Amino acid sequence: RLQKAQEEQRCVQVEKVKVEEELRSEIDSAKEEAQRLRELREGAENERSRQIYAEQELEQVVRTALKKAERKLESQARWSPPECLQKWLQLTHEIEVQYYNIKKQSAERQLLQAREGAERIKKKKSSLFGTFHVAHSSSMDDVDHKILSAKQALAEVTAALREKLHRWQQIES
Repeated sequence: RLQKAQEEQRCVQVEKVKVEEELRSEIDSAKEEAQRLRELREGAENERSRQIYAEQELEQVVRTALKKAERKLESQARWSPPECLQKWLQLTHEIEVQYYNIKKQSAERQLLQAREGAERIKKKKSSLFGTFHVAHSSSMDDVDHKILSAKQALAEVTAALREKLHRWQQIES
C-alpha cells in the first residue's frame, strides 16, 4: 500500500513537472504577446487604436496572472506528505491495528467467559437442587458482572474502531 502511494506520488510529480512546463510556455508566450501589444500601442498614432491595444495588453496581463494563480492553486491541491512522514504514518497505523486486535481478543475472551458462566448456571438450574443453589450463591452475580464487563469491552472496541477508521479516513483524504 505504501509502495502504491509512493508510485502514485512519483507519477503526480512527473505530471506536475509537465504541467508546470506547459504553463511556463503559455506564460512566456502570453508575455511575448503582451510585449508585442505594448509596442503596437506605443507606436499607434491615434487615440482609438492606442486604447484598443491597451485593452488587449491589460487582458493579456490579467490572463497571465490568472494562469499563475491557477498553477499555484493546483500545486497546493496535489500536496502529498513527505516519504518519511508516510513511513511514520504507516508504522503508526500498524501499531494501532495491533493494539486494536489485542483489545478485540480481550473483549472476545471476556465474552466467551461470560457465555461459559451462563451455560454453567443453565446446567445447574436443570439439576434437582440446582435452582436453589443458584439462587443463593454468588455465581449469578459473578456471571452478571462478566456479562456487563464483556458488553462494555465490546462497546469500547467498537467505539475505538469507529474513531480509528474516521481518523485515518481524514488523514488519507
